[in-house]
Amino acid sequence: MTLLSGPVLAKSAFALCATVMFGKAVLPPNDPPKQGHSARDFELKDVNGQTQKLGDALSKGPAVVLFLRGYCDGQCTASAQQMADFVAQAAKFKAENAKVMLIYPGTADGLTAHAKEFLGRTTLPDNFVLLTDPEYTVSNTFHLRWNESGETVYPATFLIDMQFRVRFSKISKSHGERATAAQVLESMKALH
Repeated sequence: MTLLSGPVLAKSAFALCATVMFGKAVLPPNDPPKQGHSARDFELKDVNGQTQKLGDALSKGPAVVLFLRGYCDGQCTASAQQMADFVAQAAKFKAENAKVMLIYPGTADGLTAHAKEFLGRTTLPDNFVLLTDPEYTVSNTFHLRWNESGETVYPATFLIDMQFRVRFSKISKSHGERATAAQVLESMKALH
């Protein structure tokens, strides 16, 4: 029989107490959010320098949070394709009062310039925002850091409801296999 002690016991006790006290699944330490877990609020600046908070977005409707790969010796074409897929469905997200928050992670030096380069000539719909995540602050909070040479974060997509509960979660352990707009919109039907 294995007994839990020290940090393992503390983490397990915290998760159990939080679940009992609040009646919902809580994000286990060091794990990315999964469906049913509670997401943590965050605050980042968009490419125009305006502060954006997840909680503010959730006060109006659900949020789709996409973690892009950022700049890795060039722009990521898979991230650009995923963004284009979601932008093409912008009207459907708007009809659901959903805010789509694209997170562009990286080191602080030159991050906003790289994010603007990533956008290129794309004009984001008014229910979309491109946020910069300097030094991986929010990416680390979501436990998505891809600690290999030439990598930034694992591409991930979350649908978060107005109570901060994760209703859809897909984390890719490669450059491909991203969540599609259609998958997220299908999951959004369960919010009604």
